Amino acid sequence: MPKVIIDNCLIPGVWYEGKKGTVLDIEDYSDGVYRLKNGCSVLMTDGELLYTESEYTEILKQRDKAIDDLAKHAETIKNLREEIAMLLQQIERTVDEQKVELPREVAEALKSFWDDGHDVDKIIRLMLSSLPNSPRVRAIRSYAISNGGEFVSALVKGYTVEPEPRDKVKQFIEKWYTEPNGDDTDAELYELADGILDLLQQTSP
Repeated sequence: MPKVIIDNCLIPGVWYEGKKGTVLDIEDYSDGVYRLKNGCSVLMTDGELLYTESEYTEILKQRDKAIDDLAKHAETIKNLREEIAMLLQQIERTVDEQKVELPREVAEALKSFWDDGHDVDKIIRLMLSSLPNSPRVRAIRSYAISNGGEFVSALVKGYTVEPEPRDKVKQFIEKWYTEPNGDDTDAELYELADGILDLLQQTSP
């Protein structure tokens, strides 16, 4: 809608006297006056046309396009953030999957070496050394003798601590009850029992 701004008042006592700088909507303009939406008029000599109907329509189009563009950019940014978050989660899962599960005594021995400031080379030299054995050196040496590849992978890719037997049973039960099995049948309950027994046998000395 075209608008006019009051910039003068040549005739004292008109309704817009004292309203200099006021911007008003106009319906049309001809015969020396701007006709307003409220039925009043402003002399062309007292007002300046800010823009025509076509100019105002173009301004609205540009405004709407700018709003649409901003909405599209916002959606693009949102999608990019979601993709980045998914990629980071995938990377974290990949890193965790590559970690080696070590017996608790081996993991604790390695942690003590890291805490003392030893790097991988130092740990390997200590393990291969003929110097008197400390309990932590014996722990990693005993494991590495029969699990050399896993031990090297643990040093390079990282490791997790093997759960205690009771923790394994707890994880198994938690996994069972978090999966959507519906109503448990006798066969499913026997499957749960067999799984627990298998875990107990695997963790028995």
